[in-house]
Amino acid sequence: MLPSRTKTLAEADVYLQLPGDTPPPELVKWTDAGGSHRQLHFHWDAGSLLADGVTQRHTPELDAIYYEALFAKVKPPADLLHAATVRVTSPAGTDLTFQTGDRPINIQDGDCSRERVSRAKVRVDREIELPAGVMRIAPMEKTVNGTFVLPDGTKLRIKRGKVLNPVQGLPDEFREIGIGFNPKLVPIPGSDVLPYFGYGAGIVRLSLGDNEELGGAVRGGVRRWFFFPDATVVVNGKTVIRAGRLQGN
Repeated sequence: MLPSRTKTLAEADVYLQLPGDTPPPELVKWTDAGGSHRQLHFHWDAGSLLADGVTQRHTPELDAIYYEALFAKVKPPADLLHAATVRVTSPAGTDLTFQTGDRPINIQDGDCSRERVSRAKVRVDREIELPAGVMRIAPMEKTVNGTFVLPDGTKLRIKRGKVLNPVQGLPDEFREIGIGFNPKLVPIPGSDVLPYFGYGAGIVRLSLGDNEELGGAVRGGVRRWFFFPDATVVVNGKTVIRAGRLQGN
């Protein structure tokens, strides 16, 4: 059951200030009440200023400052993925090939502009994530073939997108590939934890299950992700990731 919706500021723990938002006058008193009260501000469109503090019109060029460095890293490999043949291998024995066909590529680069959303092709294009840093695509399911070795060593044999030796509790169809490109999302030294869904540069995410949100044909609602920090990805004969390192970046 979903929790009941908060009706008033007094009942809230967090106040989210969006671009263009006008805070209510009682917000100061609410903030000063302390406890768990805190404000999360997204007001950069009011923060474009001259040196004397006068607010200026916020432009797409200013918006680009927030994500253009990430986009520059992902654009070359993303361009390659259109109508491509892809091979993913890992030291543990994963060896998968598939074709992307005309499937759309979702790029999470932090751009939440209206113009970008107007180009949305699938549901995840309307879900802008922060921190950003991944490109995702659901291959043409019947082109997925090979061996998929899970991190625990389990070997799945995949033919035409179907798992031939399904494991109880796991979906039995291939879902998508995600390629991380954010250089800041690196594991803490001495830890095996991958920050934020494997969005770090060179991380490969392979998954099983429902891929409707990506424009794929697999249904069922269940999804399961697996992460490969040491994979190699070759797209149309060009190495995009080599042993966990994003090439050309």
